[in-house]
Amino acid sequence: MHAVRFSPPLSVQRRIFVQDFVSEYKPKKIADLGCRECIVLEKLRNSNFTELLIGVDIDDRILLLNMHRMTPNFDHYLFPLERPLTVMLYHGSVCEKDPALVGLDLISCTELIEHLETEELAKLEDVLFGFWAPYAAIISTPNVEYNVLFTNSPKVRSWEHKFEWTRKEFQDWALKVASRYNYKVEFSGVGDPPPEHKEIGFCSQIATFIKDYNESEGSINAKKQCKSVYEMMLHSLYPSIQQKEYFRKAVWREVRKNMEVLKDRFLYLQNKTEESEQDQMTDASDNSAPSIHHFFMDAFTIEDQCLQDDALKPYMQGNYVYVPLEALLKFPDVTKLCDNLDDIRDVLTDFNILSEDSKAIVYHIETKDEIDEARSLWYRTIYGNDLEEHETVLPLDPDTKTKEHRTIECPIDPDTKIKYEKWDYDDDTPLHITEIDAQLCKCSDSDKKNEVTVDEDWNFDTGVNFVCPINSEDEPKLDWSKFIFS
Repeated sequence: MHAVRFSPPLSVQRRIFVQDFVSEYKPKKIADLGCRECIVLEKLRNSNFTELLIGVDIDDRILLLNMHRMTPNFDHYLFPLERPLTVMLYHGSVCEKDPALVGLDLISCTELIEHLETEELAKLEDVLFGFWAPYAAIISTPNVEYNVLFTNSPKVRSWEHKFEWTRKEFQDWALKVASRYNYKVEFSGVGDPPPEHKEIGFCSQIATFIKDYNESEGSINAKKQCKSVYEMMLHSLYPSIQQKEYFRKAVWREVRKNMEVLKDRFLYLQNKTEESEQDQMTDASDNSAPSIHHFFMDAFTIEDQCLQDDALKPYMQGNYVYVPLEALLKFPDVTKLCDNLDDIRDVLTDFNILSEDSKAIVYHIETKDEIDEARSLWYRTIYGNDLEEHETVLPLDPDTKTKEHRTIECPIDPDTKIKYEKWDYDDDTPLHITEIDAQLCKCSDSDKKNEVTVDEDWNFDTGVNFVCPINSEDEPKLDWSKFIFS
């Protein structure tokens, strides 16, 4: 039917219209009539000024299938909202009065009224503008004049539509409703016509109603006492930093993120300073080696600003780095949550990372021996406690070329896999980990099934670990053997 294409799609343009209105006027309590898949509500739930979202639809099956969209996900717990948010979905007719929607800031009603009979539309007018009486309402409906651009020029765009209005018919209806219920109304739309058909107007015409009076609290409270007729399908509370539990977690997340960056920057400059001093000792005539002061000269980041201030600069004692708490007040992400140092200190007390005087965060810097011990423990945990008994060191000849063929002599079960791990010993991280079928490895001699030749591009700046499962002749169980090339 559609010869005309919209980019973005017309449904998305209507949703964006509502989102733009919400961004400009910042309503706290919003309802969407005929919410169906809850797409509009889903897009609005992450705003930090919205406190209540309500969806209403007459089809309970669709609500059941899509209500998962409106429950908190992992991100909402990891990054809580600034304000508490409540989401409620109701099964019911928009032509019935229910107190759940009384006193709202905005009610959106997009592409819904054309699905109503004349009597139902009259009821909606009274319910929406007389009983619920929101501060603002957005109503959209198809512009029948645009249909001439569609294939076969249909009278209505869907068999479910009871009517479709011209622009004059829609504006006459909206002006009459606005006058009756004391609202102001403005007209716009989405879905621009082609340049040669500007006279037919938007594909979807929109009326935005703004209440022109102040309703008394007594009137609103009286309406809220009316009997509820809707069936609640979902009532969901979202985590927010207004709740103590999530506030403390949010503060801890921002503190840890920023302090670790500051600590890493400090250690980086410390290492650069040590390297510079060593270079100057080996070549006293070389004055080009940078000093720590050189790095501070071009400091633009907050971390560098802290490093230039003796009161905020981290310092080392043994294998521990101390980061002063006062440096936290330099980071906007932290002060946005909490700008009181005592409150921040109270939060951090639970995480046991403060110095004895509670004036600094303490980080332990692992030594090489501690790193080696941790790695050994990891291997023992994964591959068993008999690791050292099966450990074999096969050194490479330093005169060999980059490409090297090595033979690993150990009983290999062709059905097992060889786990290959390549480590960068400069920062103790695996460069990559792969698994190779043992049967795909080349045997150096067809009669020697316990020999496997491995072809690899060697890099003498890094070590290479081969961890191979072997079947011990003495014990039927699977053991592990580690082969280190260095």
